[in-house]
Amino acid sequence: MRVVLTEESHNHVDWEVKSALVRIELGILVGTAIVCTVLFTSPGELRWAVGGAVAAASVAAMIVFALTTPLSENGHMERLPDGGDLKRTQKWLFVRPRPSLDLALADLVAIEREDMVFEDAAPVTYRVARIWAVEAGGDRHLLTPWVAPESADALAPALRRAARFSNPS
Repeated sequence: MRVVLTEESHNHVDWEVKSALVRIELGILVGTAIVCTVLFTSPGELRWAVGGAVAAASVAAMIVFALTTPLSENGHMERLPDGGDLKRTQKWLFVRPRPSLDLALADLVAIEREDMVFEDAAPVTYRVARIWAVEAGGDRHLLTPWVAPESADALAPALRRAARFSNPS
């Protein structure tokens, strides 16, 4: 996934992270259509039972993904003369956007980046990063899911500039 900076200035930053939910749903739908077409045109006796089971499992998977994965996550940080705020909102398929984070900028002391290397198969690895907001008490709040490191490279400094933080991590 990638973070897209939708608006940036010296005192505020807006960003968006879109999930792959639509592509996943379309992939399941196309795969189910192909499998069911092959099954329903075969001469076997169990074709209707197997085809129905495949279709039902696919619909169930699509519903589970739709209910558990947000379409996108939007964030907003703004520094104002009387403080400012940091907000994060998740947009879901069947419900209205839900706020998932709302903090006063005065409570924050740092913006941190966390890097991780994941391994797909033996020699194949890939890097991802995510951004955290850190409060004075040490509490950390997730601002982005795992995203491409280049996206995190763009977002973290923009957030630090807008909030006037100097931490380089």
